[in-house]
Amino acid sequence: MDTRLQELTDKIYQEGVEKGKEEAASIVNAAKKEAAKLVEAATKEAESITANAKASAEELSKNTVSELKITAAQMVEAVKQEITDLVNANIAASSVKPAIADPAFIQDMVKATLANWSKDDQVKVMVSDNDEAKVEKFVTSSLKGMFDKGIQVEKVNNIHAGFQVGPADGSYKVSFTDEDFLAFFKEYIRPRLAKMLFA
Repeated sequence: MDTRLQELTDKIYQEGVEKGKEEAASIVNAAKKEAAKLVEAATKEAESITANAKASAEELSKNTVSELKITAAQMVEAVKQEITDLVNANIAASSVKPAIADPAFIQDMVKATLANWSKDDQVKVMVSDNDEAKVEKFVTSSLKGMFDKGIQVEKVNNIHAGFQVGPADGSYKVSFTDEDFLAFFKEYIRPRLAKMLFA
């Protein structure tokens, strides 16, 4: 009976071991399948993160290059403008200032302006302190007969060189001051100068 009991025990043991091995193999297989799924999901997620990071880096690089090109173009234009302004100011100062300081030039300008003024208006010519006596003498000797109502010459403190002309009632004035000539000359020459410098 002991032998039979031993055989029965061995058989139960063997069946338990076999069943345990089967269950262990099943658990290992399930774990391997789950691990494979996890690895596959992690790989896909890593690939997605890598692709997104690469796309973001490419977009950032593209935007940076684009912004650098725009900034460089703006800097070049700013430098061109600065050079044009410096040369323009230098040319204007060396050309316009001597002309506007020349009494003969001012007299010719006053004469040309007054010659085309309405003969029915009384005219007032406004000049700097320095030019008042010269212009007054010029008007008295050369132009007084052009107008029946006369021409007044008046000094104005804010005019450094040049003159302003307008009706005696002061309703408006036409300005030919050094600042006016400089501004006009600079605007006139700027496009031509830029073309000469950067064409």
